[in-house]
Amino acid sequence: MQVFRTIAWGLLLFGLLLFSFANWDQKVAVQIWSDLVVETNIPAIVIISFLLGFIPLWLFHRGVKWRLSRRIAHLENEMRPAATDDTVPVAAHDNAAPALDEPVVTDHETARDRYTPIAPNADTAPRPVRHDRDGLTVDQDEISARPRDSE
Repeated sequence: MQVFRTIAWGLLLFGLLLFSFANWDQKVAVQIWSDLVVETNIPAIVIISFLLGFIPLWLFHRGVKWRLSRRIAHLENEMRPAATDDTVPVAAHDNAAPALDEPVVTDHETARDRYTPIAPNADTAPRPVRHDRDGLTVDQDEISARPRDSE
């Protein structure tokens, strides 16, 4: 695609050069205001007119392209998994290890909840995986039905 663009710009420049050499001697009077008249060559008028039409649109195009590339990069970064230390590794059964008062959540992304537009209901919300004191997986309903130890 870059080759075609380079060829097109080359042809445009070549045509402009041919036009300029063929019409350089012809002067044109351009009336800017009622009392201000400028005599200039025809190629200068063509080049200035082209630049006045091209540069603002090109700058707008580059701005939109820059903004969209930043937006795409931001969205790509949002999709990457976060490298956080939210997960706690479950050690082998050790009698000397202190008992946890609360179960540990290991399979729930808290960063995703922050961007949820509405609160998810219980049917569609992901269920976190919880572990008991021995490191075994426990069902969420069993945790809520189990009485708490008083310490």
